[in-house]
Amino acid sequence: MLEKFLQSYFTSIGAFAWDKAREMTEKNKQFICTHSTQFHNLLITLYQNERSYFSLEFLEQKWFLKKDQLRNSYSQIQANFLAIKFPDVTSTEAKDQQNMIRTTSSQLAEFCSLRSQSIAIYQNLSKAAMNSSYERTCISIKLLLDLISKKLHGQMYESIKINLYDELNLLHSLLEASSSISTWEFAKASYALQRSHTVLVKWKPIFTNKSSGTFRSSIFSFGEKVSNPSSALYNWLEKMFKFLNSKTTFYFYESFSQSLTVDEMKQALSKMSYDFVSKSLAFMKKYDGNYLRLYLTNRLVDDTGEVAQIRHGYVIPPSSMYDENSYAFNGSPKFSSVLTLPQTIIQDEVMDQEILAKAYATLNNPHEKVNVHLLHEGKNTIFCALVDKKSVMKYLAEFVIMI
Repeated sequence: MLEKFLQSYFTSIGAFAWDKAREMTEKNKQFICTHSTQFHNLLITLYQNERSYFSLEFLEQKWFLKKDQLRNSYSQIQANFLAIKFPDVTSTEAKDQQNMIRTTSSQLAEFCSLRSQSIAIYQNLSKAAMNSSYERTCISIKLLLDLISKKLHGQMYESIKINLYDELNLLHSLLEASSSISTWEFAKASYALQRSHTVLVKWKPIFTNKSSGTFRSSIFSFGEKVSNPSSALYNWLEKMFKFLNSKTTFYFYESFSQSLTVDEMKQALSKMSYDFVSKSLAFMKKYDGNYLRLYLTNRLVDDTGEVAQIRHGYVIPPSSMYDENSYAFNGSPKFSSVLTLPQTIIQDEVMDQEILAKAYATLNNPHEKVNVHLLHEGKNTIFCALVDKKSVMKYLAEFVIMI
């Protein structure tokens, strides 16, 4: 009976069915308490923590809540699972059930440790600056994925293992896609987004049918009120996926255009959560822009062959390529055009290259994202802004360029 209950409990936790886990635990309270009241209480706390975890409540900043309350709770029940005491028994059956609870408690302690580390990853992400690299976070996620198979053993815990694998693989794929898009790695970004989509499709029926409530779902913050509190994590990850998918169609628009017809491309863009292409064209029309061009900056190499350091969203030149005091570039960055809107525009890129070189010269610090406003021959106003790891945006009252 105990083994059957535990299997059902873990299946419910792994399927995000926390209400079902609560009902089963309360229904079997008397039986569980005959072996250990402490174990029963810890199972209740565990499913409560799991619900809070997927609601992202641990990221809320409230003055009346203790810092890292959920993370501390997982740490506390981890210690309590390892310290469970049992009454003296004489029957073989009772001893076998106590041993099962002891083994289960040890595995749940490992699970709580993994959850605490997951919380730390999300907390670090929520505090990270927009120009932060995801490399260290991705390494942390990979290490955590390796720990799952090492720490959790047995068929009984398979559902919660799958739960952890899916969540962490989804987060890792999204961060990898974001970095790959920024460095124009089309195939790598596409595969990462496809892996993300596989998990989101699997989770969607579960989280879209949960009871109403409120939660935060902004892609870069957590301040928006929406329904389904226990679905907050799913909705945030889904929103990030949609954003990156939209960004992909913009960055690699010309590649998609070569393989799709005009109607197929329009249909694909209409399904995006944010159609960057149409928004860009509408912006140019509204402000009398002539064209928009997206340039990719080449990786900078100095005379010694040292390659510029690449970070998420930015190209950081080697120390030998800029003056320590003024951060002025000693070398001239080269740029490759990767997108022109509208595609029918024919415009010499020589002038663009000169303007972009001047834009780079205005950088006060190669680590920062800046907006640059330039005048060109007294006719038009040009706006340049670094927008990604290898790109800057320039807008002229006559045309718009992104580099």
